[in-house]
Amino acid sequence: MCLSGVWLAVAAVLPVLTVADTGRFWFITDIHYDPSYLRPHQRGTVCDSLGAGMDPPVNPGPWGDHACDPPWHTINSSVYAMKAIDPSPDFILRGGDDVPHVDRALLNYTARTVVTLLSNITQLLEEVFPGVPIYSSLGNHDYWIKNQLPDTPNDVYNELADLWLSRVGQYAWDTFRRGGYYSAQLRPGLRVMSLNSNLFYGRNLVTEGEEDPAGQFAWMEQELQEARGNMDKVYIIGHVPPGTHERIFTKRDFRPNHNKRYIGIVRKYADVISGQMFAHEHFDTFRMMYDEQGAPISTVFLSPAITPWKRRNNPAFRQYVYERTTGELQDYLQYYANLTRANLLQLADMDWQLEYQATVDYGIPDVSPVSMETLRNSLNEGDTFEKYYKHNSVGVDYGSCVEDCKAAQLCSTHRVDYDEYDACWGARVGGVKGHRADGLLTVLALAVMSSVCCFI
Repeated sequence: MCLSGVWLAVAAVLPVLTVADTGRFWFITDIHYDPSYLRPHQRGTVCDSLGAGMDPPVNPGPWGDHACDPPWHTINSSVYAMKAIDPSPDFILRGGDDVPHVDRALLNYTARTVVTLLSNITQLLEEVFPGVPIYSSLGNHDYWIKNQLPDTPNDVYNELADLWLSRVGQYAWDTFRRGGYYSAQLRPGLRVMSLNSNLFYGRNLVTEGEEDPAGQFAWMEQELQEARGNMDKVYIIGHVPPGTHERIFTKRDFRPNHNKRYIGIVRKYADVISGQMFAHEHFDTFRMMYDEQGAPISTVFLSPAITPWKRRNNPAFRQYVYERTTGELQDYLQYYANLTRANLLQLADMDWQLEYQATVDYGIPDVSPVSMETLRNSLNEGDTFEKYYKHNSVGVDYGSCVEDCKAAQLCSTHRVDYDEYDACWGARVGGVKGHRADGLLTVLALAVMSSVCCFI
């Protein structure tokens, strides 16, 4: 596959690593591969993943459409672009959701379909990056029926443990089979904890009413305490994030008790946690966490998706720069491809570009919690907020963001705790409205999002 155009587009913008022990790793998430694109099982549609309430596109392009999850060659292009930019990352982290957005009424999908799709993506990454360690986490769609990930052993967990963890060790294998989570050594002094945060998801009826599904919170504390004793640092990766959606103020993914307990664990072990990387929303944002005195102690980074589904974003993937000896995150570089342009110009390959580099675009020295808090404070300023808001949707034009829209963004980045978010919202808009994961306001907000066109 010829990628000379991609290489020329991105090679010149890679930062020079001046510290001897500085490395890079990829974070890729929400691929949502849809094998049915342009060959759907339902007549009158373009893809099985067509967003609810969306009309089928009149002229669906070869590289996919903003109404659907992506076809294979778009995913293939993204992974080979990563290879062209940096063929030798220290490791690759994945935020979950390889499976498309399909309704449970599609009887052609089964647990076997889910495992097959996950195997396809895993095999692609392993073939393109031979010898590079890859650590994956489960998304809410990486199970059938979607969202209903159990807190007990099952065939999907068993097969994915074999697929993902054959080289990691028996302990990781055992915890994944039990609850879909595990930890692994990235390098001396640095671990990754891959959470099955779907167990805390409000739409997961299987774990409803459980204080600690599959014992994951107790396991987290045990792992973090052990890391502290060994003077190790930890990256936490997962799919469904804590906190409140920055565009849909009614949408909260963690159940309230689980959100509060998660915050408590991060506060307790902030000296051990060097980064939190989540996904699920398809947007590009971050959420600050603070100690009891209000000092910033950790950042929840949310990376945008490969899928452009429901016109939320352009396809995107991210590279982090980190200090190998401490695990501290130094920077990140956000890459993307303009889907509309690729289709209109009938490009032979998607033109992957550097969208922005965090330290350069936002004028911060690094992406530590202190620096990200500086950025969060600067979002109150017009120019910085406009830049952030454009990046939030990876260049998809949502128009201006003022009043309630801006309040939702600012409160989401500021307050992960639900009560504190409500206080923030009330202070900015003069009142607190009800929060429901599937409320009418969420539906209306999604309808508005679905009606907005992207630009070239």
